[in-house]
Amino acid sequence: MDLDIGCAGLMITIRPYTSADVIFARQNLSGPDVGDAVWFGYSSPRLQTEFDANGLLSADGGRLIVDQDGEAVGSVQWSKDSWELPPGPGHLSLGS
Repeated sequence: MDLDIGCAGLMITIRPYTSADVIFARQNLSGPDVGDAVWFGYSSPRLQTEFDANGLLSADGGRLIVDQDGEAVGSVQWSKDSWELPPGPGHLSLGS
């Protein structure tokens, strides 16, 4: 299922990864130009391994591609977090 958002003449879609998107992420969402947040990019084969296992979607979190007019331009990810003891239902954290 895709989520389409139109704004200022642009069509933004948030959709599941494809195998081509894994390559896009490794090439474009890593390196010094990505930003100065606590992010080191996709430097291990873990992204491909997770994609092969579950398409980067699970009950505990996942990743989706941000697609602008048919072209991958970014990624969003979320994870289920819980800092409660004993562990409670947790909450979702969303990042880009």
